[in-house]
Amino acid sequence: MRLVGSRSILLFGALLGMSTLGGLCGPVPDPPDPVVSCGDEAPPEDGMPVVTFINPDTGEALREDTQLGIDSGPQGGSHIFVTLRHYATQAGTYTYNLRAVQDPSAGDALVAENAVAVKACAPGWTETTAPVFINLYQSTPAILQVRVVGGGAEITDEVKVYVRYQ
Repeated sequence: MRLVGSRSILLFGALLGMSTLGGLCGPVPDPPDPVVSCGDEAPPEDGMPVVTFINPDTGEALREDTQLGIDSGPQGGSHIFVTLRHYATQAGTYTYNLRAVQDPSAGDALVAENAVAVKACAPGWTETTAPVFINLYQSTPAILQVRVVGGGAEITDEVKVYVRYQ
């Protein structure tokens, strides 16, 4: 009988200690929000929805084998930032499903992923920079993919890149 009481006190103490441990670390910050802006470029020639990866430094389409560096968050997580340019014909919220998968020549692991909801500038161009959270902690060639769902359409793009783990 005495042993049961001791276990209860021990369990209570362990739970109390664990519950205060989180307070010592401080609040967990939210992941970076996507940055969204509207563009005034002319629509695509065919006027149809389209999405493409953009190099934020040049404003041009992201070229194959571009190196993407990994950023570290305040709680130890890691992500890469990607920029997309999306032409939408209908206003509304679109879901950008982002992922990077290891190039088949290097393996087939999921390197990074995220899903971002974006209110599209429509009809027109929406440019979004968003984090993609790292799952594989090694430098590797990868296929960067996006699947945009919304406005009654699903559009995709992909480009081969090199994720550089520092």
